[in-house]
Amino acid sequence: MKKKDSKDKERNDECGSTKCGAKVASGKKVSVPIPYRKGEKWGFCNRERKIVVSTVYDSALPFSEGFAPVNLKKRWGFIDTKGNLAVPAIYDGAGFFSDGLAPVELNGKWGFIDTKGNMAIPAVYDHARFFSEGLARVKLNGKWGFIDTKGTQYWEDGLEFVA
Repeated sequence: MKKKDSKDKERNDECGSTKCGAKVASGKKVSVPIPYRKGEKWGFCNRERKIVVSTVYDSALPFSEGFAPVNLKKRWGFIDTKGNLAVPAIYDGAGFFSDGLAPVELNGKWGFIDTKGNMAIPAVYDHARFFSEGLARVKLNGKWGFIDTKGTQYWEDGLEFVA
């Protein structure tokens, strides 16, 4: 095996991207299902390396707050840790849940949904990142700022207004 191939295999074994691995880069075992690719499809396995969610998705991202973004037929939705489609795959893009909300793209604009799939913050942003410590980075009309979990916007010029 070439040196590059060896490094790729190690990285894939660590993060579970092509092999149903049970460790993360730190070497610690994880207790939530991790993404697993078989051929061109994605699913999830547990720490015993057993498939717990069938490989039926076009893409899959890691779990966060009990939900994982999955891509099915070019649309994103979210599954729970049992593999149930908890939020229908109707979005053009999706990010991770944090602080109870996840960024989703719908018709070219980003907003945030709650864990039941309700639009909690309207999809009006050009881009949106996940929440951290109560704030998420958003872009609107070429300008970056932050919003809180209630939708209050904070712009870099110090102005504040409600969406």
